[in-house]
Amino acid sequence: MLLIFICLIFGVVAGYYLRSDSKLFLHSEKTTMMFVYALLVFMGMSTAQKDGFLELFTESGRIALFLATFGMLGSILLTLPIYLYFRSHRMKFWSFLNLHKANKNTAKTSASTVSEGTNLVFELRTNNSVEKENVARGKKFEILLPLVFYVAGVLISFFVVRVNTEVLDEFVLYALYALLFFTGIGIGKVNVIDLLKRYHVFIIIIPFLALAGSLLGGAVFNSMFGLSSLRECLAINAGMGYYSINAVINKSFLGDKIGLIALLANLFRETGTMLLCYYLVKIFGPLAPIATGGATTMDTTLPFIRKNASSEYALIAFFNGVVLTIVVPPLTTFIAGTTLIFSP
Repeated sequence: MLLIFICLIFGVVAGYYLRSDSKLFLHSEKTTMMFVYALLVFMGMSTAQKDGFLELFTESGRIALFLATFGMLGSILLTLPIYLYFRSHRMKFWSFLNLHKANKNTAKTSASTVSEGTNLVFELRTNNSVEKENVARGKKFEILLPLVFYVAGVLISFFVVRVNTEVLDEFVLYALYALLFFTGIGIGKVNVIDLLKRYHVFIIIIPFLALAGSLLGGAVFNSMFGLSSLRECLAINAGMGYYSINAVINKSFLGDKIGLIALLANLFRETGTMLLCYYLVKIFGPLAPIATGGATTMDTTLPFIRKNASSEYALIAFFNGVVLTIVVPPLTTFIAGTTLIFSP
């Protein structure tokens, strides 16, 4: 467990001190995704060698869907009072965010980030409908890639070569260390302190309430159905859509089955936020898809939140994703790897 924290911290420190090097940031993103897809292939190969794999996959999918649903509902429930407060204190809300003024003649806007030296500056820009359609189409294809690589690993194990599971677990562990290091570089690039200075510290409550709601949902699911232990449910729902890190850490500490459930549950959470974004905004308010999207609100689900909510909430979504991307790896490691508090 200690090595996981060390790799992440080293990555954050390296990213922070080298944040002015745009090439490093670009290469770290590409390398991160390379390790993510490699890990998913290894996970598929390892899980496919378990007896009764097809039954395992079916059962895992059912549990994952329930966990994702309970986690999303819990996140919505705990962040709903914040939205009601925002709505009733509109002027104070705007003073908290201190947003740049958008072009008054523009009906639709989107959020983007521009790095200038050591400060991360938010600005608003217009997007035409063609750009939005292309972004949405690209994101829909992108969310299929994790399953594609996982299934590729399964097929390799079934039809090409069967590798000793202990060797595969070693590959997964070392690839996880590398993944966390490069993930840390990406985190270090974003200066959260500057974000809090630019906006009000009040908005940091949102990601932590969403996370608490997700954990609450996992606990409720465990108490109602008892299909997994409390420790496993909490470790999975701590992922907040961050399927790569959460799935691999859970696999390393809790086994292939829990790793598979974590992968599917977090993918369901990400996909569900995209598909239901419009209805979540209409029924529960603009904070709802931010709460359900979790760590994905800084990238994959951001265009959908921007389109169905507004630019002000897109900025909150980006901040929410940054905070949860930082919190998810150590929290998942703590829950999955700690036996003193949670029973095995």
